[in-house]
Amino acid sequence: MGHAGQMDVVKARSSDVASWMELVAEVEPLFGPMPAFTEVIQKHVHRGSAFVVRDDHNNVLGAVLRGGQPPQIQIRWLAVRSAARRSGIGRALIAAALRDLPTPCRVDVVTFGADTPAGAAARGLYMAFGFHPKEHLPTGPEGGSRQRFQLDRE
Repeated sequence: MGHAGQMDVVKARSSDVASWMELVAEVEPLFGPMPAFTEVIQKHVHRGSAFVVRDDHNNVLGAVLRGGQPPQIQIRWLAVRSAARRSGIGRALIAAALRDLPTPCRVDVVTFGADTPAGAAARGLYMAFGFHPKEHLPTGPEGGSRQRFQLDRE
């Protein structure tokens, strides 16, 4: 771990948007176009359903959006900067998104299909949290396959 406090997952604030949009630009080749995403982030910030990990300079290293209402919750977006991957940030973000959820509930996430090598780490991470692969979905805007994963919390 390079920086003290690097793994603190906190609720995002409006001042995180510019740095978060740098992360969006970095993952756009894999995720596909994300039009009006500044507004999406702002809505989640105001709802308290956007979480980030920042470095010591307040740069967003990773972020997650949680949506839905119990008993149906979704992880709507999750990404970690390439330079910060393999440091536990993704794991910490998923744990934060799952924290404080009432049980029973179901958590869905749409992630990359098995034929997308760049999505293998994300698939593995969700499975490590107990998510199970479900149906395949239409391809994403960049042409890669998508699959729904589901976690049932009793």
